[in-house]
Amino acid sequence: MKEANTACKHAYEKLRQSAGRKTLNDIASEFEIFKENFRRDRRSKDAALVREHKQRVLGAPPVPLNQKSNDARAKPGVQEEVWDWRYTLRPCTSSHCKAYYTPYSNHYIYYRTPFSGTSFLPQETLCSACAQTEVEGFAKKVKEKYGSRCGWDHQEWHEWYTNACNDRNMEQDYWLRAQERAVRERGPAKWVGRLEEIVVVEEEVDELKKGRKSLMRKWFGSMSA
Repeated sequence: MKEANTACKHAYEKLRQSAGRKTLNDIASEFEIFKENFRRDRRSKDAALVREHKQRVLGAPPVPLNQKSNDARAKPGVQEEVWDWRYTLRPCTSSHCKAYYTPYSNHYIYYRTPFSGTSFLPQETLCSACAQTEVEGFAKKVKEKYGSRCGWDHQEWHEWYTNACNDRNMEQDYWLRAQERAVRERGPAKWVGRLEEIVVVEEEVDELKKGRKSLMRKWFGSMSA
């Protein structure tokens, strides 16, 4: 909005400075025409953004094969806009949680805000409640590990801390790929709007969650070593 207002102000100043013998009423009339065209362009861009938004979040409707081929001939090199799985509800990867969420919803800022007093971000592969528990637990483990000795050699502590953070990041990358597979298998149309679909997905991701407890035991065990 600030950019739009600035553009209109610049346009008015340009009309006024190049007015010559035109009256103020003439300038005002020309500016009204400019504003109407400007609003029309904004409405057109807004409609295009809404369409793109729906395609990325809900998925684009199927296009007949002959239409696809015609579009490809008409616009070579132009890629069709595709659904972005990240905006679709996904299963929380915590072994005891059955919540469905997306970090790109109202919790977007939460997943990009470090935990209080640390640089640790909540894991996107967990719902907000489980992510809060996990990041609090991780911060506590790091604090306890640091306090387990009277003093640390700087290099030794740096190596341990770096390894612990890398293990956490690797865990998130693993579960993120697992979430993507689960979401893509269902596709956008089957994930949106029907509760019974969620029940089916829960059954499909049970295998995905089974390994989490053993993975967490192995990971936290290495931290206490």
